[in-house]
Amino acid sequence: MFKNLKSREVCIKSDKHVQSISVEYPHFNYLGLWSKGGGDFVCIEPWLGCADSGGKHVDISKKEAIQNVKPGHVFEASFYISI
Repeated sequence: MFKNLKSREVCIKSDKHVQSISVEYPHFNYLGLWSKGGGDFVCIEPWLGCADSGGKHVDISKKEAIQNVKPGHVFEASFYISI
């Protein structure tokens, strides 16, 4: 998981062919990148907040960067995937 991002876009390119994938996430302040050991995939996850870490449970209202939306209000965020 990455915090304090300098960029709002990540691109993965193959060294076996010309194909690539880009994910642009202008409204997200965190980015999760992960893969299952031995798997043939990589997950690119723009995040708006942080999950628990270090085996510590934190009440949802106190999680880092938690998004609060008041009744009657709307919150929208978009990300874009290019292949």
